[in-house]
Amino acid sequence: TIGACQQRCENLQGSFQCLCTEGFVLSDDGRTCIDVDECSSDDVNCQDKCFNTEGSFTCGCTRGFILGDDQRSCSPEVGCLGSRQANQTLRWRLKIGTKSNDFGNQKIVKSFRKKVNLSLRFRTFDNDGVLLGVSDSTGDTYIYIIIRNRQLEAGIKRASGGLVVLTANSSVSNGKWNTVNLKKIGTSAALIINGTTFARKRVHSLAPKFKTGTLIYLGGLPKNHTITDTIGIDPQYTGCMSHIRSKGCKVKWFPSKPDLFSEHTGCYESIQSGSYFDGTGYLQLGSSQIRVVTYFKFRALIRTSYPNGVLVSAGTNTGGKLMLSLVDGAIRAQVMNISGTSLYFSSYAKEGRLLCTGLWMSVYCKISSRGKISLYVDGQSGSQVGKGLKFRFDPTQPIYIGGLPSDSSSNFNGNMRKIFVNDRSVDLSKSSNYVGVDAFSMPAMR
Repeated sequence: TIGACQQRCENLQGSFQCLCTEGFVLSDDGRTCIDVDECSSDDVNCQDKCFNTEGSFTCGCTRGFILGDDQRSCSPEVGCLGSRQANQTLRWRLKIGTKSNDFGNQKIVKSFRKKVNLSLRFRTFDNDGVLLGVSDSTGDTYIYIIIRNRQLEAGIKRASGGLVVLTANSSVSNGKWNTVNLKKIGTSAALIINGTTFARKRVHSLAPKFKTGTLIYLGGLPKNHTITDTIGIDPQYTGCMSHIRSKGCKVKWFPSKPDLFSEHTGCYESIQSGSYFDGTGYLQLGSSQIRVVTYFKFRALIRTSYPNGVLVSAGTNTGGKLMLSLVDGAIRAQVMNISGTSLYFSSYAKEGRLLCTGLWMSVYCKISSRGKISLYVDGQSGSQVGKGLKFRFDPTQPIYIGGLPSDSSSNFNGNMRKIFVNDRSVDLSKSSNYVGVDAFSMPAMR
């Protein structure tokens, strides 16, 4: 009988045989079916990520890339990253030296000869990362400036001598602008931060010598580089850089050769009050912050360089969700049932422009208990699709801002400020939980 088989039963003369649907294999008991992990097979051609599902699989892409029509390949998201032009409030940011060992570089115009004078201005929250590195072709002579455990470290090595390391006992991973200067004049080397000398050591009388055209690496190092092996940290650096100089000569690394960098976009000069969501977490409101009403209302100022991400999510009395999010560069408010299917929604898209250019925009959304969605972006209204259904906002369920704990791929990457939920200002100090959120200040990255 089919009841003896978990999925399918084939009738045979005087007997039967159990079968499984595609994506499953028959277990040793001859009756139950076991899911096949397609992602462990070489036959699955996902370019980036593979997610095993029951009886099948899906491909995925790293944040900043989107899945192609073939559902296998990944391509960069278009129209968002780096789409804002520079002005007096911006500096350029490097986000290079990723796990795939991307890096930026620039040619040194002259040899150092007897003097070393390297300086740059940076701002980051990273605990570790390479700010600058340069070595000769043999790897026996090199100079580096790195962040290790939130503190600056510099190293100078000549082929004929040992490595001299200078360490500054001061945290620099605080999101504030810092200027670092590594100088070698005569037999003395100094590591200077914001005009204060934190370390000074005697070194070889001759500076490390590099040929004209030697590459200087900014924000990361290539795979298996000598300096990478020496410092023993992940070379990835994420943050802002500006005023990069060698011997007082400005390194014109952008925009003269943008093809040398894996990613670059605008970086705001000043820190503002507000919250930064790094794309990996969310903020959960405490029950004391939730005003009990039948409708659900959210308003905030937001800015982002990414086209997708959840802005806010709340629950309904039927087990469904109310969600406001960025979808492919547009703002979308929707009501979903318990299975996650959208029942009706309202969306706003600006003609000829995505809403992820790093500019501030005001977002207002009200979903009434009678099924009407009012959505406004910078005062312009969205259009509702589908007939609204009656529901009640459920204050006993948590409200998540900037993402969902159950789906990290949908999390928001950007800034928010002046956040109101149900006409009540969100007091972040009373939030019951937040992950991947710098709740009280804007960071180096936008």
